[in-house]
Amino acid sequence: MSSLFNRGMDRARSGQCRVPSYLASVPSGRRLLVIGAMSRLGMGMTPLALILSVIRTGNGFGAAGVATGVYGLAGAGVGPLVGRLMDRLGPSLLLRIMGPLNMGLTSGIWLASRSGLAWTYVACGLAGVTYPPLTAALRGSWAGLFGEERSAVPLARLRASALALDAVTFELVFLLGPALVSAIVSFAPPGAALVFAAFVTGAGSLLVAVNPLLSSRSTPPSQRTHPLGPLRMPGFGALVATSGALGITFGAVTVAVTAFADRVSANSGTAGFLLALWGLGSIIGGGLFARRPPGRALQTVLAVLLCLIAVSTLLLAATSGPTAMGVVLGLGGLAVAPAVAAYTTLANSAVPADVRGEANTLLVAIPAATQALGSWIAGLLVARFHGPQVAFVVAGAVTATSLLWLRWPRRAGVLRSRDLEEVRTDNPR
Repeated sequence: MSSLFNRGMDRARSGQCRVPSYLASVPSGRRLLVIGAMSRLGMGMTPLALILSVIRTGNGFGAAGVATGVYGLAGAGVGPLVGRLMDRLGPSLLLRIMGPLNMGLTSGIWLASRSGLAWTYVACGLAGVTYPPLTAALRGSWAGLFGEERSAVPLARLRASALALDAVTFELVFLLGPALVSAIVSFAPPGAALVFAAFVTGAGSLLVAVNPLLSSRSTPPSQRTHPLGPLRMPGFGALVATSGALGITFGAVTVAVTAFADRVSANSGTAGFLLALWGLGSIIGGGLFARRPPGRALQTVLAVLLCLIAVSTLLLAATSGPTAMGVVLGLGGLAVAPAVAAYTTLANSAVPADVRGEANTLLVAIPAATQALGSWIAGLLVARFHGPQVAFVVAGAVTATSLLWLRWPRRAGVLRSRDLEEVRTDNPR
């Protein structure tokens, strides 16, 4: 494998092969792509399976929404602590423990839902707290696959491309997961889909845990961890804030699109179709980004992508029909996965390896929490203004404000030019 890796590096440097082709030719790269999709499939299945399970017991959508909110926010709340433990103990140990534990607790939600809402909420909280740090571990594996050198041309190019491919598989999870739940509930109760999602997550955690690329590095117990962890690293806080702003936008757009579809179409599947176009656009954009990472500083590329997301979200407020809405969502989605790949690559280049687990966990937990916040805000705005237009405007404005600390650092006082290395993919420094 070492010789294959070195030959691929030489070909990537000389331009004889495209980055994704090289990544797919490396056995470890192929394994990470497959494991990344399989292990996180439960993440895409659980929300819908949980909603259907709660409704099937005679409760309404309100109770189902609270249950999914408790599940998501509980996981996001303990995410930074889990990330710190991952850096201290190593990701493999945590995955081996939390995967099976989460499998049992998530399966238990089905039983708890038959005992009343209070027990359902408790079970959802426990399942959310124990959700294994799969995405953080996978992103850390991708980031560490090519070594620690930050200025070598092919390493920066491969790292950005690999994380873009990871973002694509992440989007696929949320397209395939609900479809699989729909297929299961067509012949079995929703609880069966919830149990299957739990099994996929547990088994996937063990698959990731035994992956040889997973870093076994851990912080010595005698070494004190800084209270702020990776947040003390210059520039990382701005990237976390950017991921949080995107989370608010994504949550708000999901609710606003649903409200829009409810007003303009009698077909109950219109909202799902529109959101699927958004996800499909993201998958296509991520694939293009992985195929040919831009030859500019990634911080500049990220700013451009944020502008595209903000503008497309603002344009949604001006659409009047489902066709126009679908076109704008599809085009705007082209920037989503590349933006996630860009800020993840920058973050992994800005922090040392001994806090990379906590850094990647923060980049998952913060957007998850703010996405719930964005959904709540959009719901209030839709109810207050009797339509989704204001929610779209607010969502676009939130993403636009992230440019204040990302592109105008001295004026914003958050990110200075020396604080965050601008990883380039065209020429070495």
